[in-house]
This record gives sequence, C-alpha cells and structure tokens, in this order.
Amino acid sequence: MLSCEVMDLLPPNATGECEEEYFEVRDGYRGKQTFCGKDGPQEISAADDLRDLFITYKTTKTANPKGVQKFSCTVTCTARGRVILYGLD
Repeated sequence: MLSCEVMDLLPPNATGECEEEYFEVRDGYRGKQTFCGKDGPQEISAADDLRDLFITYKTTKTANPKGVQKFSCTVTCTARGRVILYGLD
C-alpha cells in the first residue's frame, strides 16, 4: 500500500493535466493514476492481489531547478504475513 503524507508539486495546468511535474502510480493491471499539486496518493494498493506497484516521479529543471525533494511517502508491503514499512523521502 502506498500513501503520501506530503506532496508539494506544481499544480495541474488549465485543462487539469499534470505536465511538468507529477507522481505516477501503476500496478500493471488497472492502468495508472497521476498526481500533482498538493493531492498525493492515499492508501493505493495493487489490484486483485497483484504484488507490484510501479512509482515514477517526473520533473524538469524548470519545475524543480534546485532538485528539492517535494514529497514524502510510505510504502507498506506484506510478505508471508509480515508487514514491512518503507519510506520514500
């Protein structure tokens, strides 16, 4: 499961699309979800008991000229009944 506690990316453009800077989540089955602005993913899990989530952060030098980190997320994985937490900072 993926949840992002902090998300401070560029807002969507006038048509509501995330272009220059976004956080994208795919599970290989349902397609993708794209996030930008201040609304990050909350409790996203892989579909139909799939085990993989693919996470992409895209930015440009224009959107993030100093390379400043703009999100903080937690990934919770289960492996044979155990819960494992990972932080993406």
